[in-house]
Amino acid sequence: MIEAFIAPMLATEHHCPFDSSDYLFEVKWDGYRCLAHFDHKLTLFSRNGQDWTIEFPSLIPALTKLPGPYLLDGELVILSQEGKPDFSLLQDKANRQAVQYVVFDLLYWQGKSLLEITLKQRRELLAELLTNERTGNIFLSKAIYGKGKAFFEAIRAQELEGMIAKEITSFYYPGIRSKAWLKIKERKRLLATVIGYLPNKYSFKSLYLAKAKGNELVYIGKVGTGFSEQEKLILLQMMQTLIQEQCSINNLEISDNNAVWLKPVLVAEIDYLEFTPAGRLRQPSFRKLVTGDD
Repeated sequence: MIEAFIAPMLATEHHCPFDSSDYLFEVKWDGYRCLAHFDHKLTLFSRNGQDWTIEFPSLIPALTKLPGPYLLDGELVILSQEGKPDFSLLQDKANRQAVQYVVFDLLYWQGKSLLEITLKQRRELLAELLTNERTGNIFLSKAIYGKGKAFFEAIRAQELEGMIAKEITSFYYPGIRSKAWLKIKERKRLLATVIGYLPNKYSFKSLYLAKAKGNELVYIGKVGTGFSEQEKLILLQMMQTLIQEQCSINNLEISDNNAVWLKPVLVAEIDYLEFTPAGRLRQPSFRKLVTGDD
């Protein structure tokens, strides 16, 4: 018998869509990773092994109707009125009754571990387990074989988060960020004013960002990824010449008491996934500092 919980396999970032008969392509669902284990009793596990069963009771009836024992891998999502996954809805516990479970892998079934058979074989068995395309609030993540570029264009047109490319002959590697699975995101880009930074022992941890709205600056969040060590050193030297006592945004409330505020003259190009309902950048990444030559 396979363990009730195993650390899920993870995907590696990839820069662009591609076509290949060696891969299948799925939507990158914007939700919570979840493993479902059923053997007389159902347990839902978070990516880190936390027991989520009591958090999502609406999934229990449909999942306990499936023939077990089994271990499924998938994503918990809540769909917006437009039919797209909405991460902010999922974060609000008041909406949890509307959660749906998108299943994309089968790791154990009918007394056998499936970790060391190919993804294509696991998908075939998963389709057999989920005999209907949708069972209540459980549904199978559809896969397109070979044609990743066209699939990504369809994802872009629907303004979804991105896609996952999976090598069809690959095994399941628990807890490994494998190149057999590639995540390709549809990301947006903007120019933001750097209004401060959060220092750490050697340089800085993140930059505070703002965006012009009329004649005012509006805070849009922090960015702490995307910098090379060389870029951080250059940025820090520039920022230390721009330090001022007050934040350029009046009455900005933040929890970081060590923030260093700057004259709002530096502009950075930022990649991001979307804006949250609160007006903050989601999954921002620094690309470059914009100069007059850009």
